[in-house]
Amino acid sequence: TGPMPSITITAQIEAQLDRRLFGGFLERPTFSSEHGPEAVCDDAGRLPPAVIAKLAELGTQLVRFPGGTGVDYDDWTDLIDKAPGRADPARPLTKGFRGGEYSNRFGLDEFFDLRDELGFAPLLVTNLGDALDGRRSIADAAQHAAGMLAYCVAEPGAVQADAIDWGAIRAANGRPEPVSVGLVAVGNEIWFKWPPKPEERKRLGLADDAAVIQRHVDCLVAYADALHAVSPQVELIVDGLHDPWNPDNRSANILRRQVLLHPDVRSRYRHVTIHQYAPMGVYASRRHGETVPGTELSDDEAWYGLLAAPGIFDDAGRNTAFGGWLDDLVAADYRIAATEWNWNAWRVKKRIGKRPYSDALPMGLGAAGYLNGLIRQARYTDLGCQSMMLGTTWGITAVRATEGKDPYFLPQGQVLAAYNATPGNRVLALKERHLPGVPQAVQFTPWYPVATRMALIDAVAIAEDTGVTLCLVHRARTDSNALRVILDATLPTAASATVRTITGPADADFKAGPSLHSSEDTIELSADQRSIDLILPPAAVVFLRLDYTPSP
Repeated sequence: TGPMPSITITAQIEAQLDRRLFGGFLERPTFSSEHGPEAVCDDAGRLPPAVIAKLAELGTQLVRFPGGTGVDYDDWTDLIDKAPGRADPARPLTKGFRGGEYSNRFGLDEFFDLRDELGFAPLLVTNLGDALDGRRSIADAAQHAAGMLAYCVAEPGAVQADAIDWGAIRAANGRPEPVSVGLVAVGNEIWFKWPPKPEERKRLGLADDAAVIQRHVDCLVAYADALHAVSPQVELIVDGLHDPWNPDNRSANILRRQVLLHPDVRSRYRHVTIHQYAPMGVYASRRHGETVPGTELSDDEAWYGLLAAPGIFDDAGRNTAFGGWLDDLVAADYRIAATEWNWNAWRVKKRIGKRPYSDALPMGLGAAGYLNGLIRQARYTDLGCQSMMLGTTWGITAVRATEGKDPYFLPQGQVLAAYNATPGNRVLALKERHLPGVPQAVQFTPWYPVATRMALIDAVAIAEDTGVTLCLVHRARTDSNALRVILDATLPTAASATVRTITGPADADFKAGPSLHSSEDTIELSADQRSIDLILPPAAVVFLRLDYTPSP
């Protein structure tokens, strides 16, 4: 049977952990049939109490708003009443860039009402596309974007550079006191439109790559200066590289890097984004680099292929989120912001055929693995947003709110809530011995490097003064595994131990209702006990909480 797998928790602090790493994205998509909170609220923009309670249980301390893909086309003033220059003081319908029309019942003021109730920190996203694409002048687009921040933070009577008293408009809409906003993202996934295609370069008069870079820099500088004129202390987030591990993005990312490392940009922006979704449409089915029909994969091969997402895996088979692909930006003193991430898959059954498992457990285990990866990157990153927090149709949502049913967690939401409920602000170093793993030869998302080994036990430790929690992702599909957990002699002994386990039936259908379940057990400890033997059940996320023995 071999030696006993063990993990020793040490007192060495690897990094300080920012609790905003376990945030969410309250997206209002204006391009699809999923409308997020807009589909859940009533005509006055109020979310049902049961939904608010479920969001409170989710526990996110950072919430991104209002949009992603659509934000670079939408006018933020559609989200407020009494916008200047609008004939009708009521909010209009927003026409999405794909032609659909979307209501704005859940706007900025409703978002702040929710913030008042739940206590999270807001992260606002502005429209950069207006400037880059030339729909407005750069100066006008920057000032208009800064107006959204001014609407939130300005005192009534403080007229901004655009000659508008945004604080007075907010007060007229029922909120006289300013709202604290410490984070603003400038644009969203600009990499899908920039650098521009040849015909767009011609339209914008951009003769060469240098002109493309300079226009991007000019836009980012103008936005940063306009936003900082409203709130000098606000931290700004700039879009980063597009899947830097994808060779197809190499040439465009060379231009993006030059923008990000430009001194006028670097001096104004604190955070740079990374967005990670996988396995997405299961676009490819490769084994050892060779394309094979997904239906020919064994059950285990397909299982571990699904669990190899999202994120970059190290040689030991552990999730490292974005790995070392952003080291040059870290060296330039950027903080990395994972402002959109999810385990996102569709067409799974079509691609890999009927299996003795659904995608609910892979979704939960994949999300937990990515969170462990973000925790491993805690010395370089402060911000993370699971995408998305609330919805009615998309499988990526944390909270599903369907009419006629009680709101419930989808797998990613249940896992995210568990990490948010895990106390601590320090990541402790671990010593791992004889942890099991399996070869992982399957690649479902062609632009992600294949994880050649899959660790069956993926562990990180989060500590506070009174105890430590070991967060374990146990990926084995059908087998249990024994694990010995040891408290290093430099740590206090454990006075009590609690094990919380999240798992579920292999064939669970998250579309029909809650698919994973959580259980909690207490382990009896003897005096001065430093080691605990666990049996990890198959396909489970396990949290071992050890409360330290108080000092005499």
